[in-house]
Amino acid sequence: MNTNRLRGLMETHEMSQADLARAVGATQGSIQQILSGQTLRSRLVPDIARTLGVSVDYLLGHTDDPRSAGLARQEGSPRETLTDERVVGIQEIDISYGMGGGAFPEDYPESDIAYFDFRFVQRLTRAPSTMLFVAKGVGDSMMPTLMDSDMVMVDRSRQQIDAQDRIWAVSYGDLAMIKRIRRLPGDRIHIMSDNPSVAAIEATADEVRVIGKVIWYARSAG
Repeated sequence: MNTNRLRGLMETHEMSQADLARAVGATQGSIQQILSGQTLRSRLVPDIARTLGVSVDYLLGHTDDPRSAGLARQEGSPRETLTDERVVGIQEIDISYGMGGGAFPEDYPESDIAYFDFRFVQRLTRAPSTMLFVAKGVGDSMMPTLMDSDMVMVDRSRQQIDAQDRIWAVSYGDLAMIKRIRRLPGDRIHIMSDNPSVAAIEATADEVRVIGKVIWYARSAG
């Protein structure tokens, strides 16, 4: 990240750290870390570039042309490429996120940034990228819908169960899981597995914390 260039763009647009943070759906602390050089790579780069009206290449210092549409490579991430403003970076959890049980996603730092086509993500959700995360699932409780090691994307802006029998990331007790959820009368929650050999769980609403809605999943062809 070319921090001097970022500072100059913020001055041109008369944007403070707080202004930029609000515009990209991040915390002021995240912007401050980028400006101070503490964060060598950030999933916010595409959003910041769009907000400031320049290309990712320009923001990273790979070109002096503010509208260059070439390929940019983020510092510290030799295997990832950014395709100018057409991509969005999403946090990737560094552990498998349990389809049967696991830990809270915020307990773990992101291990990488997964890049998706911006228009594709917009078709899935209007939530900012900071409210999304992707992770590999483990276990067989959601077979055949979700298989072991399938990749899922979770929208943390969706924390109200507003669609019956859909797949949600929830926590119950000290476990986090990806399950099919149904609201029942009497403020109760039915936590279901697609694998018929795994018994459903019935809980009260206050025993279940909704982490987010699963909005996309994918399976490796290999």
